[in-house]
Amino acid sequence: MENKKFDLLENIKLTNEDKEYFKYADIVNEIIIQLITRRLSLNMSQRDLAKITGIKQPMIARIEKFDSIPRLDTIVKMACALGMAIKFDSIDKK
Repeated sequence: MENKKFDLLENIKLTNEDKEYFKYADIVNEIIIQLITRRLSLNMSQRDLAKITGIKQPMIARIEKFDSIPRLDTIVKMACALGMAIKFDSIDKK
């Protein structure tokens, strides 16, 4: 059986600006998912992460519920506390 990715926006007409927004939102969401996955794999609570980073636990909860888009410095603090590195790669635009 072929594994097809479900595209919720497939049949919606979007402007190029809208498409760019969703592309970047997907990237941010993937980063958040990786942070959550790492935190859970370390058996670390949101409260534990808050103590290490100085980020308030309710803010971590909002980020993890995708209710808040974190700033880059917040992502860096969380990643460092979780023993993760942030790497930027070039993207070939078509």
